Amino acid sequence: FAQFMKGWLGRMMTDDEWAAFDTEELIGKPASLIIINEEAEGKIYANIQVIRPHKQGPPLVASGTFVRAKDRPDKGQSYVRGGQAPAPGGGQQASPEDDGYADGGAAGGGYNDVIPEWSRTKVHVGKHAGHELRELTEEAIGLLIEKWAPAAQVKGKLTADDKRLMDALGAFQQHQAQQAMTNAAADAADDNVNF
Repeated sequence: FAQFMKGWLGRMMTDDEWAAFDTEELIGKPASLIIINEEAEGKIYANIQVIRPHKQGPPLVASGTFVRAKDRPDKGQSYVRGGQAPAPGGGQQASPEDDGYADGGAAGGGYNDVIPEWSRTKVHVGKHAGHELRELTEEAIGLLIEKWAPAAQVKGKLTADDKRLMDALGAFQQHQAQQAMTNAAADAADDNVNF
């Protein structure tokens, strides 16, 4: 670990720095990595070979959707992101105002089996290439629907990735429409309460 930190900082840390060091300080600190794939016991692992200070271009910005292992619930529970029903056996209850997409940029998702398959579709175009739809904000998904989808259809020949993304964007729109109807029905029911 000391060698990694030397590579990252460009110098060895002093004894005083090690005594006061907390690995939590590394969260959000940019770095350049060289990662190699190594096989062990029939499995392939991606291991950091070299770590250096970040020097080229702007550093990547975290999406904010990752939940650290220490912050995840026990295996007996299910992590439920806003707007989804908890899985059998428990989990966090979403607030009624949360539609599952306004929670810091994640379009649904979590660590249970109620994640809609379409939300796992990887975007292959634009600045969000490589991210799943559930990692994007509603605004970003809206731009794909408004800008990319019409342009891709005009282009004519769609790739398999284009078709998958088109289908996922259509499913997102259906989800939004269903959510709007559910919210409208709930509002109407609230208006009919006898006092």
